Amino acid sequence: MENKRPLYVYYQAPESGEWKTIGAYRHDQEKKLGSFTYLESYVENDSPVSIDPFNLPIRQGPQIPFACSRYGGLHDVLRDSGPDGWGRYLLSKFSGVKQDASSLEFLRRSKNHDRWGALAIGDSVKAPTSFMDTPTFPGFDLLVDELAALEDGKPAVDAKLRRRLQEYSGGGARPKATVRDKDGALWIAKPRSRHDHPETPALEYFCHTWGSLIGINVAKTQLETTPKGNSVALIKRFDRDGSKRILCLSAASAMGHENPSSALSGAIPPSYPLLASKLKLIGAPLEDRKELFDRMVFNALCGNDDDHTRNHALVFDASKKGWRLSPAYDLVPTLNDPPTHLAMCLSVNDRRISTANILSGYAHFGFFSAHEARERLEFIAQKSRECFLEVASILSAELRPTLQNQIDCACKALGDGDAEVAAATKNRKPAKSSTGGLTK
Repeated sequence: MENKRPLYVYYQAPESGEWKTIGAYRHDQEKKLGSFTYLESYVENDSPVSIDPFNLPIRQGPQIPFACSRYGGLHDVLRDSGPDGWGRYLLSKFSGVKQDASSLEFLRRSKNHDRWGALAIGDSVKAPTSFMDTPTFPGFDLLVDELAALEDGKPAVDAKLRRRLQEYSGGGARPKATVRDKDGALWIAKPRSRHDHPETPALEYFCHTWGSLIGINVAKTQLETTPKGNSVALIKRFDRDGSKRILCLSAASAMGHENPSSALSGAIPPSYPLLASKLKLIGAPLEDRKELFDRMVFNALCGNDDDHTRNHALVFDASKKGWRLSPAYDLVPTLNDPPTHLAMCLSVNDRRISTANILSGYAHFGFFSAHEARERLEFIAQKSRECFLEVASILSAELRPTLQNQIDCACKALGDGDAEVAAATKNRKPAKSSTGGLTK
């Protein structure tokens, strides 16, 4: 049976910061189908923005509903706005939401103030802006202690803080909270989980710093050590600009891939070449596709095999009225044996780390030839080795050999290129044009 009361979708306009009601969502529980319809009043204004250019494009004239069957009938971009593992755990534990509840139920029951991106939802036609301010939190030690107590199911260390932490509605599986710095900028505070290696916050800071030195566009990251000796990784939110929100779309949504996977995830596996082709489709600049290639190579070199489709994203650049590849985030090397596969395919259908797979889709990334792509791969590999020495001191003496071994193994695996280049490029026609490699 279809819910006759719609769920309204709100969007914060980037220029004015004003919240606008842009569409209505309805759900047929029996058929597990959803429909989203842009409001004509929104489409007819001066500059309507599609909240998902792949699945919910702006169309002029009478507005026809967009149907959806993924996520039990919840449109991809709305699923992006809902909580993931940690937020769902909190809702299940403290708000009575069943652990196996639908994505729609988790979206409805979560709060608007901390959502990822620039969307919010509600039952009113008018956006309730008074409930959309992101809260701030006290010192890190208390925050770390309370997050640990939440994860362990222990009584509150600070009752007021716990009530606020329970309302987290962002993404990710591990304990975290949004904090505000003295300049008003928002950061994600990530202490280690009880399931993590003790140096996980330092490891994330290390990898983000390493990638940035290589020339990759990485979300700004800091590492805080509290008076009690707790380490906290701080990642600046790229979906916020002061009090304003920035429209975002996960790579899962861009590629039409349900994550976590299901029978509706699609026949085409998510891959770096596919994501690059999506960037081209929406008019993102060539440099973004080259940047994505660099990230694919870096993930293979550093051993980050958690590069799934929710760990890549697109952001809307309001100044240029176009979509861009977001800064890289959640770059954390595995501390097990060096991985042989990444989470996303390196070629159109193969997750194995190899030179052949990396180079097979060279044209998708805007390279004129596999040789040009190979030169870029070698540059990133060499730069990774050089920059590793600059940032290795962030890690303990215990971890440095592990990460050194990781990059040594990866470089060796990617080192035998001539035969693999030939195999990767056999029967491939060169692209018609190219702007060459990036200047980093």
